Amino acid sequence: MPQNMNQNHAITIDQEEVKIMMTEIKRPPKLLNKLAGGSSCCIFRVPRSLVEIKKEAYEPQIVSIGPYHFGNKDLEMIQEHKGRFLDDMLTRTVDRQPTVLEKYKNLDGKHLLDIFRKSFINTKDKNSIYPEAVVGTNNLSYTVPRPATKLDVSGVKFKANNQADSFLDIEFHDGLLLIPQINMDDFYGSFFLNCVTFEQCYSDCSKHFTTYIVFMGCLLNTSSDVSLLSQNDIVVNYFGSDKDVAKFFKAVGKDIPFNIKNSYLKGVFRELDDYCRNGLLVRWAEFKHTYFGSPWVTVSAIAAFMLLSLAFVQTFYTVFPYYHSNGQK
Repeated sequence: MPQNMNQNHAITIDQEEVKIMMTEIKRPPKLLNKLAGGSSCCIFRVPRSLVEIKKEAYEPQIVSIGPYHFGNKDLEMIQEHKGRFLDDMLTRTVDRQPTVLEKYKNLDGKHLLDIFRKSFINTKDKNSIYPEAVVGTNNLSYTVPRPATKLDVSGVKFKANNQADSFLDIEFHDGLLLIPQINMDDFYGSFFLNCVTFEQCYSDCSKHFTTYIVFMGCLLNTSSDVSLLSQNDIVVNYFGSDKDVAKFFKAVGKDIPFNIKNSYLKGVFRELDDYCRNGLLVRWAEFKHTYFGSPWVTVSAIAAFMLLSLAFVQTFYTVFPYYHSNGQK
């Protein structure tokens, strides 16, 4: 090893360059608003990585809401109707039943998308208000769930939860995964994209939609997984082929920051992980799936068992008289 490897080297910094750098640091930004990054900043340009998934999901087709698309000539006609719509909405609010207004009185959304997003979130959930901090994956004590087909082989049963208040209300009890039915179409595709984008850009909110997309993306890894959940009336596919649905969830959930331990589904993640770690339970389920997964496989297994039993009996009656006669000599 060269002797000079362990020597300290002094670095000389030009003080004039330091002054220039400090001046640049203190100079007000030209492109950023002074409120950028604060809790009051809640309208964002969509990150390029999410735009590339489906650009048209973020483009207004009928009416523009917010500053980015204001003045679009293709939307000028509907712009004139906004005053009328606002008046109708305020009139309906006055005439609305008190019980309905009471239900949504705490929806302190930043704008229409945030209010719409929060209307699907269970307010009893303690994570519905507080944002979920992002941590490194090394701190996770349990993993994301397997694809639906692999969970099925491991003994997990799937059922549509028709009693849930929201499609976000996923539960797992004693090997049964309850998932509310979701009608996958272009509207829900755009809605999911916009909600996930908002949650990724706005740090002072919960990550319910991000969690849901990641969870469903794990389940719907292939077209076979989508087909399985469709057979159980969980996914109603108006989106395209089963492959298109799987591709959508994987694309949206790819490379987005996500923390299992602080997510609203952390209990479901943990219980699924514990269930899949139960080796005896999983092996028994895999045995049943392999040999009793379909009527034809079951018939074949029974036939093989009967042939094996008959062969054993035949061998026994062939060998037993020989040893019995030798024993009497």
